[in-house]
Amino acid sequence: MPVKPHRPVGGLPGPAQPSGDTATAKQPVGRPKGVPSMIVNVRLPLPLVAALDRYLDRLESQTGLKANREQGLSRITGGGRADCRT
Repeated sequence: MPVKPHRPVGGLPGPAQPSGDTATAKQPVGRPKGVPSMIVNVRLPLPLVAALDRYLDRLESQTGLKANREQGLSRITGGGRADCRT
């Protein structure tokens, strides 16, 4: 006995997908250009995390822009600039 397909052969119903030439440009993927870098996970003491959060709150109130811990750490450590290498 043949198995009944779950979906019609034409794909899912709904709006048609845009063609390749009208689709929006995608963000580049992979490592950023410039100085070679590496992603690392770091365990920080809670008092240091609290100080980082206070710094980010102050930065957000000064600039009016949202900031996250990654941006704050990048700013504090030199942000990957070549002149900050040891």
